[in-house]
Amino acid sequence: MTGVSLITTELDPKRLSLLAEYVPSAKRIAILRDRAVPANHTPELEATARTLGLTLDVVEVERPDDIGPAINLAKSRGAEALNVLASPMLNGSASNVAASARKAGLPAMCQWREMAEAGCLISYGPSFMEGYRLAAAQMDRVLRGANPAELPIQQPTRFELIVNLTAARALRLDLASTLLARADEVIE
Repeated sequence: MTGVSLITTELDPKRLSLLAEYVPSAKRIAILRDRAVPANHTPELEATARTLGLTLDVVEVERPDDIGPAINLAKSRGAEALNVLASPMLNGSASNVAASARKAGLPAMCQWREMAEAGCLISYGPSFMEGYRLAAAQMDRVLRGANPAELPIQQPTRFELIVNLTAARALRLDLASTLLARADEVIE
């Protein structure tokens, strides 16, 4: 069996670390998790949080209509920022996630560039385009006669850090120029 892994859930602890760097005043972080995503990296997230001196509050959603209420619940329980875990449903609801986080006053870390473009403060993850290129290369090899069982699973090697300055201004966050300089792209 071959294919492409975008290793999105494996990056959830890294996203938490980045969120702590970009919003150092936030000590209580809400974790927005889609119940349908089987990979649960809560132990890794908790270990990262302990290392960083953070408290986590996991809120779960099952469908897009749950997003706003879950974010409001997290805010009412004292969340100061939001780490959105990797999920096709949450990514597909990027505008809802971003708008709900902004309305609650929570800086949001998300997994895909498209989510930062929709209004999340930061995104960190592989490029969809690189994933498509890797999949196309795999398909090309199979069509040229390669045995899929002998092809390795491909993983991206480049990850994008995107910062949305419009979201930062809306949240009244002043991001250090050193943090902005680390970004692959700054959306204004």
